Amino acid sequence: MPVSAVTIYICPRRSSMATLQATLLAVGILLYAGLPGAAHAESAPQRVVALGGVVTEIVYALGQEDRLVARDATSTWPEEAEDLPDVGYVRALSPEGVLSVDPDLILAIEGSGPPETMDVLEAADIPLITVPEGHDAAAIRARIETVATALGVAEA
Repeated sequence: MPVSAVTIYICPRRSSMATLQATLLAVGILLYAGLPGAAHAESAPQRVVALGGVVTEIVYALGQEDRLVARDATSTWPEEAEDLPDVGYVRALSPEGVLSVDPDLILAIEGSGPPETMDVLEAADIPLITVPEGHDAAAIRARIETVATALGVAEA
């Protein structure tokens, strides 16, 4: 019988990072179990840049790491992410660095910048999705849903 929902209990003593990692692990396990929606649509972006360590971690947890073409300097986990081209520090990006990898989707954590770079990226003919910040359970869920929807794996 397929699992349709998962309840994640958050221990108040755990750090926000530990809570996020536990959530991402649960999502990864569900994907590995072959739940419906694990496959991505053919029209979904195939050349993705992840800006923000948490964004990169979510992409990996969703099993979509093969679509990443670059990441920012804060994306150091999982270790395999460090093999990707580094486009710079998430709060001090240059548009040339991001655009040089020819992405068809940019996933950027809220607060990425500087604002002038984000203006140039928004003006480029490439979808730019801002992933919301926050550290409570609702914010973590919103981040995962934002990334999953952008990648065309919303059911995941």
